[in-house]
Amino acid sequence: MRPRRQHCGPAEPPGRHTAQHPPPVPATRTSRPRLAPVAGTHTRAARPCRATPCRPPVRAGGCRARPGIDFGGISSAKGHTMRKVSIIVAAALAVLTIAILVFDIVLPAYTGILHAVTLPLIAALAVFLLIAILLDRGRRGVRPTAAGEALRDHAHLVLAQMAALQGDLAAHARGLVGRVRLVSNTVALAEFLPPVLAPWLAANPTIALAVEERPSPEIVRDVMAGRADIGLAADSVDLGGLACFPFAVDRLVLVVPRDHRLARLRSIPFAAAAAEPFVALAGDSALQRHVAGHAARAGRRLAVRIAVQGFDAVCRMVEAGIGVAVVPDIAAARCRRSMAIAAVRLTDSWSERRLVVGIRRMAALGPPARSLVEHLRASAWAA
Repeated sequence: MRPRRQHCGPAEPPGRHTAQHPPPVPATRTSRPRLAPVAGTHTRAARPCRATPCRPPVRAGGCRARPGIDFGGISSAKGHTMRKVSIIVAAALAVLTIAILVFDIVLPAYTGILHAVTLPLIAALAVFLLIAILLDRGRRGVRPTAAGEALRDHAHLVLAQMAALQGDLAAHARGLVGRVRLVSNTVALAEFLPPVLAPWLAANPTIALAVEERPSPEIVRDVMAGRADIGLAADSVDLGGLACFPFAVDRLVLVVPRDHRLARLRSIPFAAAAAEPFVALAGDSALQRHVAGHAARAGRRLAVRIAVQGFDAVCRMVEAGIGVAVVPDIAAARCRRSMAIAAVRLTDSWSERRLVVGIRRMAALGPPARSLVEHLRASAWAA
């Protein structure tokens, strides 16, 4: 008679089972007892189980190991195949290179045939090795390695320089012999520069002028890095090592409707008007960021009702009673001639700034940029 299989579960503590909770009944399935092999005899190999297929072993943490693909000992289970194959490719490139050198010395008559056969192979292996270095293949797809990201960043710079070179050559093809890059803050670009740049451009028809708006701290960085030839910024920021000369004085005022309660005041601190609804400049305006930054330092956040383009549109919205705004005194004086608005002087120290023209070195500028600098210096007091 076959012995019953013993219960393999965990041992139960004594005294736990009662009449209401009897101990579990051991399994009734029987099996043959395992016999130890006798020395000197041959045992039959165990047959694989046909009931259920064999499963891969369970690793620590409960995850089953996924079978990898083996290419001569190179495992691809975790995405390391490309790295290991790249080592093999590098070795093959080295062997082929040495073989070409040896054949050039030993059998110079067959050098042409050898080059015709091996050079395409070397080029293909080099491309494969380059891809293996720049790309990393994982379970979630292909992503660039650190070397690939560095190559991508430098490629963007090269493409940008090629686009700039193409623009410069196209300008020369149209008859232009020079190009000047000028960066300026919002007030100088909108109010001071147009009447100053117009006569210079008319007197130099073969020179192209690229003008961009930037905040004063970025203007200093662009000129120091060589991304711009001339910068026009406020002297309230750190000008670094730029060579500067004064250009104009920029005074900011608060414009309000003529019948507003603040219109009867001659001056006011900005904090006293920060709770009013504001009309702002649209886009990434340098002046708007300047005003919002000082409001944040005072613990206020501007309630902007609308953002429009240009100081004329801002003053027109103020005239309609939409809100108040901070604009340059020169723009407010111009708009007061045709609009029912009033200008209130701000007592804050940051509301009055001196605009300066900054360059790296006069000797480092080309003739077109040097000509513009001299024109700005001569027009500074007129502005």
